[in-house]
Amino acid sequence: MAISLFTLNVRNIKSQVMRVGTLSFLATQDRDICFLQKCEIPYAQLYSQLAWQWTHRPSLSSGGNDCKSSGVAILIKGRHFTTNRVTEQVNGRVLVVYGSWSGMYVTSKLLMEMICERSLQDVIGRMGLNARNVSWSRSDISVCSRIDFLFTSPTVKSGQSSMVAIHYLDHRPVSFEGELTGKFPAGPGSWKLNCLLLENKELVANLRVAYVEWRDMRDLFHSTSEWWEWVKDRFRSFFQDASRAAAREKRRARNATPSSSRNFTLPTRNLQSGKEHIMKVVTDFHGELYSPKSSERSQVDSSLKGI
Repeated sequence: MAISLFTLNVRNIKSQVMRVGTLSFLATQDRDICFLQKCEIPYAQLYSQLAWQWTHRPSLSSGGNDCKSSGVAILIKGRHFTTNRVTEQVNGRVLVVYGSWSGMYVTSKLLMEMICERSLQDVIGRMGLNARNVSWSRSDISVCSRIDFLFTSPTVKSGQSSMVAIHYLDHRPVSFEGELTGKFPAGPGSWKLNCLLLENKELVANLRVAYVEWRDMRDLFHSTSEWWEWVKDRFRSFFQDASRAAAREKRRARNATPSSSRNFTLPTRNLQSGKEHIMKVVTDFHGELYSPKSSERSQVDSSLKGI
């Protein structure tokens, strides 16, 4: 199924003039979904106005009061999609990032890690180095930057990508046309700590010793945030190795059971030896149970005969 996406940094749609102008422009675009950034929508305000003015399909808005640029919106225009559920995780933001792509900020590292884990692809990056892929520039073109991005899943086949300037905005919208393959393989996701490992006192003691060594390496990093990112990787590697060791020990204990009992439990083994042993036990028990019992008188007579 073909899909067309459109993302735009609108700067501000809080005013009636900017909102009408932006929605009128988007109405002329043949796109299935439109993403709006930096809307400057206050929390729980202007939602109804935006939904009322966007008459094509449903519109989803999220405002925020934390900063001036808070506020995002998703406008659905195509007939291929139906809104089943809406989850607003952070007011006014799809993703909160206080960092730079080219910097060493913690949030920028988290964003890059998320993109790598899910194998997201930059649609404008597919255009090649010869294409004009600058999304923002000053009026005199003295400063140009790539600020706006649009990422898609590997399940979306790459198609045409473009950026066309708009006369009333200094940001160029990102347009993408692709095709959904219908296959969404589950990724590895984020690593989660197995808290049962913390019940192992020996493991916790080894962790304390290792952490002292990691703490002494703090001076080798430029900042505490860089050192902490490195420590988190060490934590993950430490517990992953401990989890593998615990799994190996569990398998070794399971495989160390006596061979006689394995004859009764494993279906791949020859059960003839186990069957013969069981029948012998049953026969001896049956003979002992139903054999004629000698009375006390017969025992005395037998003893006298022996004398």
